[in-house]
Amino acid sequence: MVPFTAGLELWKEWEEYRHDKLTTKHGPNLPVNQHSLECLKYYNSCIDPKGEKMINLHALKVKFVTTLLEHIRKPTRMLIDYIMDYEKIVETAERMQAKNCKNDPARAITERG
Repeated sequence: MVPFTAGLELWKEWEEYRHDKLTTKHGPNLPVNQHSLECLKYYNSCIDPKGEKMINLHALKVKFVTTLLEHIRKPTRMLIDYIMDYEKIVETAERMQAKNCKNDPARAITERG
């Protein structure tokens, strides 16, 4: 059982979390799947006192997309719909990151997730 205060702390971290927060630790072009894993960590760990998730699936999808690095977020948003499965949204963002790497080598992935 996770104490409720731990859930509140994680919730605060969730609200502040963005893809670019990982770049200071992992380099400027961290793989999208690593960003997804961080989002899923919060999704699965933020639990209220009743033992229920504090983050719903729609909020997870929105957070993942809206907090992507800008050069990945813009093309991804044009191709996704929030009724898509989370995994499909992540795959779309991964394709957009790979496409950006081809077009701009400075945006090459710096660490594998």
